[in-house]
Amino acid sequence: MENILLIRFSIEKLNELPGPYAFQKGFLVGKAVPERFLKGLKVFEGDTLKTLQGEEYVTFVAIEGDYALLKEEIEPRIVLNESIAQRKAEPLVRIVNEIRGPISEVNLAQDGSGTESEWCTKGFLYAWN
Repeated sequence: MENILLIRFSIEKLNELPGPYAFQKGFLVGKAVPERFLKGLKVFEGDTLKTLQGEEYVTFVAIEGDYALLKEEIEPRIVLNESIAQRKAEPLVRIVNEIRGPISEVNLAQDGSGTESEWCTKGFLYAWN
């Protein structure tokens, strides 16, 4: 993996919204970041390793791509989004080189290919439609 923008959410705060929290994190990031910026990038989601170990209650969306794109175009949209700010976990964003723990790739293909059943994928697609 190259540069990865890690976006951290409080599961407790996401659960205040209707529906599964995986859908909500995809929806929130999809509303903040237009599809054109994420087209062709790999997007992942999961719960942090510390969450799985019972040490915190945090979930994330991770976007892998060119450092300049992540830092100049995507990160500011995440940081300035009020809906995300209300549901963030500290630190909200970081650029990392790896993610530890189990992750799932989010399929952002609008052509119906892949696993549309993933809640995070559905959240992104709903935000863009």
